Amino acid sequence: MKHFTLIFIIALFSTADVFAHNVHSHAHSSASPNERQWISADKHIQGALSFMKDGMVYIERKHDLVSIPYATLSQSDRAFVDKRYELIRRFNLPRNHQSVEPHSHEIKHDIPVAMIFLSIIFLSGIFIALSFSPKLATLFGIAFVGLIGYGFNHGYEALKLIQTDPLTIDSAFIPFKSEVVTSWDNTYFRVGSIGIAKTHEMMKGIKAWQQQVPIPQCYLNANAWSIPLNPVMAQSSIPVDQTHFTRGAIAIAINGIPIFNPYTNTGIDAYLDGQLDDFGGHSGRADDYHYHIAPVHLYAFTSISKPIAYAFDGFAIYGALEP
Repeated sequence: MKHFTLIFIIALFSTADVFAHNVHSHAHSSASPNERQWISADKHIQGALSFMKDGMVYIERKHDLVSIPYATLSQSDRAFVDKRYELIRRFNLPRNHQSVEPHSHEIKHDIPVAMIFLSIIFLSGIFIALSFSPKLATLFGIAFVGLIGYGFNHGYEALKLIQTDPLTIDSAFIPFKSEVVTSWDNTYFRVGSIGIAKTHEMMKGIKAWQQQVPIPQCYLNANAWSIPLNPVMAQSSIPVDQTHFTRGAIAIAINGIPIFNPYTNTGIDAYLDGQLDDFGGHSGRADDYHYHIAPVHLYAFTSISKPIAYAFDGFAIYGALEP
């Protein structure tokens, strides 16, 4: 009986740790640890780190981006930027080169709901078995410990089989339903549009014009953009840089405008080269309008809890102020 009691206590505390982990992570999900008060010389700016390039730190505010020279930031702000970029660098290393895989511990602890119900059934069975036979209760306890172990070892594999609810994706496009056409099947969510922005002026503010103009595109029917409903983390990450993903869209914004790599197909940073308009877009060689940076200005039309785009690997894209 003492042997069974020890097994039961270990199993119960293991379960409590799982539940405590989930409650802790969700309790903080509404806060943005990246948002802070930035101090640069005599300026104070409230926002979140978006990116850093050529000695300039770009801060995302509610609807726009502002740039600050890294050298003028306070010591604590520079330390914050350095820490964030080291985390990003480690995260983007191939997984076999990482000493610790980011988020792997958290993913394996997110036990599917079915596991929780099975745990309750097993615990109930243990209490009932106690009144009949200590040996039977011991068997239930051993089976329960095995169930917990299975959840930790196979929880990630189970999560990989869970599809994104297409209604969740569709809700992100609601503010622009007059400009986009959405549909889905069991495998893909599809977004159709003509690729013309209706909520902002296009091509204004460009300093290095390519002599292209935005014209409607046929991103409809068979040419609609496809988003997989079962996104899976890659085993080896591929960076979005001057040599990868430079010849086409990598995401679709909620207003139906494609998003390209920050670099052009010639390896030039489109933003720093002055090729983008006031909203981060321009027309390519086919007169197709697209963004080259995250269109954070779309948060003027949607909730901060919603994505502003979906990548074509199936993952949602938020600004730095994501929930």
